[in-house]
Amino acid sequence: MAKFTGIRQALSAAVMVTLCVSWTGATTIDFKNLCAYPINLVKTRFLESPVSECQLTASGGSCSKSYDDGLMIFQSGRDSANATMVAFNLDVMGQDYYMVAVEDGYNVPLKLTTSTGGFNITCTEPKCPEGYLFPNDDAKIHATATGGTFTLTFCPVGDGAPVAISRVRIAKQKMALRRIQAAANQQSQEARKTVPQGLHRFRLALDFDLE
Repeated sequence: MAKFTGIRQALSAAVMVTLCVSWTGATTIDFKNLCAYPINLVKTRFLESPVSECQLTASGGSCSKSYDDGLMIFQSGRDSANATMVAFNLDVMGQDYYMVAVEDGYNVPLKLTTSTGGFNITCTEPKCPEGYLFPNDDAKIHATATGGTFTLTFCPVGDGAPVAISRVRIAKQKMALRRIQAAANQQSQEARKTVPQGLHRFRLALDFDLE
């Protein structure tokens, strides 16, 4: 849950000036697995426990889901300490914010594309240039119009074996998450000085500490 906190804060900071949610239409996410092994697609919503969203069979398994709004993360498997993560903050003032996070883990190559002209992200290595690599790497957070379709493809070039990541990175992960949280909290305090009081309730929900 700690990693979800860090990613959630990064996405929240990116949309801090809006601070209110509109409901303009559901966004669809198509999931495809071109890996030579099955994928257990795990979804974690803000303030909720991880759940298995789809079981994607090897070499072509797929499923499609629609979501109205909210903060959520998708990954392959339940090992949150070493996973390539795709994070969304859907339907914020008619915009969907999204990113691929490899700052603290990587276990499968993937590609995320949009139908609404947003930036397409490809991550096929642990330090992929288009992924969120370090705290405040906000240039890697993208936005596109709500109501379109994302396509998330695992092993976009048909890569085979799962990626193994060393556990020695866990200590570094914890330090990175502390830096993310500290930076986000500072930004939140500064933003509150210029935001109307009526909108603070929404920020309090986003600031909830999952740790």
